Formats: sequence, structure tokens, C-alpha cells
Amino acid sequence: MTLHLQKRVWVGAAVLGIVLVCALFAQWLSPHNPLDQDLMAASLPPAWSADGEAAHFFGTDTLGRDILSRLIYGARPAMIVAFAAATLAALIGTALGLWAGFHGGFVDTIVSRLVDVWMSFPAVLLSIVLVAVIGTGLTSVVMAIAIIDWTRFCRVVRAETQVQAS
Repeated sequence: MTLHLQKRVWVGAAVLGIVLVCALFAQWLSPHNPLDQDLMAASLPPAWSADGEAAHFFGTDTLGRDILSRLIYGARPAMIVAFAAATLAALIGTALGLWAGFHGGFVDTIVSRLVDVWMSFPAVLLSIVLVAVIGTGLTSVVMAIAIIDWTRFCRVVRAETQVQAS
């Protein structure tokens, strides 16, 4: 069981490492500019298919942009959103969980009820509402994810704080 789990951890770490390397070194790894359009090369299939070209390994989109280059450059915003949203959600949830777990009583009741109410909304519906209120863009996506996910951190930290405080 642990050997199988270790394999999963190593595979996950390898995928994360590859994405991180792509995000950091995109300008050197990318075979083409991801924004360059070539309508004469629009909708090319991947290189391994019958009509594919080696110059566009994953093919091109409907505007003739290289899909591999777009994937490599797409790692940057993906990593920014992932790390920023997780960090912000952890900070908010940890602060509220520590506050509720340490003080207990009325503070704990209010924070716990807030978490219960927040978690009662479907995440997709809540994210749609947040995007409508906050707006679009990378910062808005980070804020929306953090606002949705802080409750998970809050519950765990609150419970552990109560155990340690008693």
C-alpha cells in the first residue's frame, strides 16, 4: 500500500516539476510564439497523425497558433493562480480558525456558523456570483478561489486549536 502511494507522490511531484519548469522557462522551451497567427496553418493535426507536421507537435488551433507553445506559456498563469489562491485561502482560513478555536464560546459559534453557511452553497454557483460581483481577470480568479476555499482550512485549524488549547 505504501509503495503504491509513494509512486503516486513521485508521479505527482514529477508533473508539478514539469509544469513549474515550463512556467519558469517558457520563452526558451516554447518552439513558437504562442500569440503568432498563421491562418495558412490553421487547424493542423498533431505531429503523430497522418497529416501532422513536426513543426507543430500538438498541431495548431483555428487561428494557426501553435498549441504546444500555448500550453507551455499557459503554465505561468496556472501556477500563479494555484499558489496565490491556496496561500490566500490558507491565510484567511488559518486566521479565522485560530481565532475561533482559541477564544471558543461566542466567537467560535459565529465563525462555525459562518463556515457552515458558506459551505452550504454549491462552489460553482458561488464562483459564478463572485465573478459577476468582482469581475474578470487573474486577480479576480485568485480572490474567488480563496473566498470559496478558506472554509476547509478554517475547520481543520479550529479543531486542532481546540485540541491543543484544552
